[in-house]
Amino acid sequence: MLTSTLRYFVPAFLVLGAASLAGCEDKAATAERQAFVKTMVDGANEMCACKDIACVEKANKKIQDAKEPKTPPTPEEVKQLDDATKKITDCQGKLTETVAKQAEKDAMKEIEKAAASAAPAAPAADSAAPAASAAPAADH
Repeated sequence: MLTSTLRYFVPAFLVLGAASLAGCEDKAATAERQAFVKTMVDGANEMCACKDIACVEKANKKIQDAKEPKTPPTPEEVKQLDDATKKITDCQGKLTETVAKQAEKDAMKEIEKAAASAAPAAPAADSAAPAASAAPAADH
């Protein structure tokens, strides 16, 4: 009698066990997708707040290194991802300008550095040489 009763409970137990495992997979898949979405949204926010190329590269790496989820995103997650992409697209002009300004500053520093190292030492002031006048020359 006990054996026949167990025959009915074992299949029910297996079905319940499989259902609970499926629930765990759903939670894991949801967590994986949410982590991906969060990384993308945070990366977009960080990128748009950047003031130099190093920051842009760091934010871009974060986005590029994000682990894509194994399951497709929900409609809400798709909207969040679309918003992050739009944000990056919208701030791209500002980022380009920021990077160009930084590159220009860096280039000017290099030019000044090269000019300083190539310039001859300033000649010592010769007491016999006439002093340069700050007054403009008179036109005759």
